[in-house]
This record gives sequence, structure tokens and C-alpha cells, in this order.
Amino acid sequence: MERVIHTQLSNFLKDNSIISPFQHGFHQGRSTVTNLLSATTDWIFSCDLKSNVDTVFFDLSHAFDTITFTKLFLKLARVGIGGELLGWLESYVVGRKQSTVVDGVLSPFLPVLSGVPQGSVLGPILFSIFINDLPDYLASHNPSLSVSLQLFADDIKSYQVVNTLDDAIKFQNIISSVFNWCDY
Repeated sequence: MERVIHTQLSNFLKDNSIISPFQHGFHQGRSTVTNLLSATTDWIFSCDLKSNVDTVFFDLSHAFDTITFTKLFLKLARVGIGGELLGWLESYVVGRKQSTVVDGVLSPFLPVLSGVPQGSVLGPILFSIFINDLPDYLASHNPSLSVSLQLFADDIKSYQVVNTLDDAIKFQNIISSVFNWCDY
């Protein structure tokens, strides 16, 4: 069932151009290579213009585990996923339990309060939808700047030409916006 839903979701996202062009993870024709080529090309053009490029790498550790269910469902609805499919996805994500085995001793099962199932077929695409609004969030909070950003799943690469103190302040605003998005 997961594969059927995944295929339908992937087709819907592709047909409607929903996934950000900055996202290179978990999508056909996109990879770590396309992510690196895109950023490297930008850096080379900037260097050719004798500009300095500052880059910040973010690794949203445990990102798959910390997705808030209500925010995920809100973002799914925003991209046009609703009705029975949204209900099915809610029942797929909510109500899971987990336990741990240490030295053969099983801990009590506890409810999973956030996150998407790792190692599942749907986990990566749900995460992609969850993080998909980050580039638009950064652009809306930094309207005078073109935000230079590359995503690969939960790894974010943000870079900017920084030739002056004013450029550095603007880039710091973008960095702060990434942190604000994480709390948003």
C-alpha cells in the first residue's frame, strides 16, 4: 500500500511542480551529484566575478524524528493533499509505538509523538513535503535578497556573495531565518 501511495504522491508532486527545485533528495533525476553541481556552478560564476562566497552547511540532525504531526498535516493540506488520502496518511503516521531492546530486555512500548517512519517507503516523501516551504520562507523573510540554497533531504547548503559588511549582515539574516523556520 505504501508503494501505491508513494507513486501517486510522487506523480501529484511532479505533475503540479510542487517540490522546490532546490531539493535534490528523494526525487527522480535529482541526487547528491545534481546538488553539488548546482552549488559548484554558482560558486564558480561568483569566483569568476572576483566575488567572495560564504557558505553555511546545516545538518538538521534527527529531522525525520522531530517533525510535528500537526505541522506535517497542515503542510500536506497546503500542497493540495486532502480527503481520504490525508486521512490515510494521518492514520499511517499517528498512533505508532516504539520500544528498545538492550541485552535482550524489552522496554515498555511508548507512543511516538513526532516524526515520520524511517526506513519506510513514505517517510522520505513526507519529509520532502515538510521541508519544501523552507526556500519560500527564506525568500519571504529576506525579500531584497536572492536566496542561494541547496537541499538534500535534511542537509541544507546556503551561500551568498559576501564582499562587504552589509553583505555579511544580509547573509546572517538568511542564517537566522533558517533557525526561525526550524522553530516556526
